[in-house]
Amino acid sequence: MENIIRRLSILFIIILIFVTAFTPYANGPAIRADGYGYSTWARKITNFDINICSDDHLHRLGAIAISNEERTKCVVKYFPGVGIFQAPFFAIFNSKESPKKFTSEQHLIVLIIGASLLFLSSLLIYKTALNLSIPQEISFISLIAFLFGGGLFHYGTYEASYSHIYSVFGCSLGLFLLKKIKNRDASNLHILTLSIISVWLNLVRITNILITFTIFFMNLDLVNNSKGNNLIITKKDLKLVGAFLISSSISFMSLGVYNFLEVGKFTLNTYGTEGNAIFNKFGDHFFDVLLSFDGGLLPYYPIFLLTLFLILFTRKSLIGYSFIFLTLTYSLIYGSWGQWTLGGGLGHRGFIDIIPFGVISLAESINKISKHKRKIIYFFIGICIYINTSIMFDYWSGDFPFDAEKEYFLKSVFRGLIP
Repeated sequence: MENIIRRLSILFIIILIFVTAFTPYANGPAIRADGYGYSTWARKITNFDINICSDDHLHRLGAIAISNEERTKCVVKYFPGVGIFQAPFFAIFNSKESPKKFTSEQHLIVLIIGASLLFLSSLLIYKTALNLSIPQEISFISLIAFLFGGGLFHYGTYEASYSHIYSVFGCSLGLFLLKKIKNRDASNLHILTLSIISVWLNLVRITNILITFTIFFMNLDLVNNSKGNNLIITKKDLKLVGAFLISSSISFMSLGVYNFLEVGKFTLNTYGTEGNAIFNKFGDHFFDVLLSFDGGLLPYYPIFLLTLFLILFTRKSLIGYSFIFLTLTYSLIYGSWGQWTLGGGLGHRGFIDIIPFGVISLAESINKISKHKRKIIYFFIGICIYINTSIMFDYWSGDFPFDAEKEYFLKSVFRGLIP
């Protein structure tokens, strides 16, 4: 099995190189749509603060939500974490002649970063599963299930300029540290490392605060070792709680201070009035987010449904219950927004960020099932992969609309059977 996994891993690397080099899909350039807003931060950093108010493309995208009264200073509505990561690479190929345009090399860099983070995230998730004593076969199959059945491959390549693959990478790093920090003798270095990851991850997407909270929570001795009513809080627990509070404060205070210096408003809501709308109808689109054929989670990524079912079937999995918590909480948050589809894409992209939890949860659940029943699970995983990759191929060829529709979904899944 180890040789098979090694060969398939080499094949995966070759596929990533091919997709990055030849971009076999009907879309471009690499930095587009939301990705333009995220990478504007990288351009801003490498050019030592350009005036983004004069960037007409940002205005056309609706990427600027708040500005000062004179409109001489503006804040792009996307968080800076992606741009912070990209900035050192952008600086190498920065254009002094056209500082407000992305160079062809920078477009390629975004694709290379996305593919690299996809590979590294996959490796970290796989190693995390092995660290939790899950067999190689199950760990690898669970990873493949979400790679090609949960949209992860698509958002690490086709949509590499978006924030999701960066969130996945940060989440994968945090979970990789899980077993080391769970140890009562965990060093302060491990907790410090997790804190640094947390600061950056919170700056990638505001919803990532739920991911960092969950990872810190899962490391507590109070959660892992308590029996009955005997709740024991250890020094390590206090360090973890303190580290979470401090890292979260650093993330959001720095963003709030920056916004204040730029536009005179201390706010984390860089979406302006658009962001305020989330509180108007709390959870109004909850079931649309989960079930709609027009971009809902479960129809496009049925591997999430299979994983949630197996968690409830096998029970007693902390990371599994964490995955349920994140899935439902994200559904509630996105379902409270008029733009619950996040503007469109392949499936509901808002859940890509929590895929590392999903892979480990699926692997743990399969590991608890008898070998005979695993074959049935593998069959359903195959169906999940078929559904997602079938839609992905049509999406890449331009035959599937950006704003998903039920008609196209059915045509892609039941290929040849529906005219």
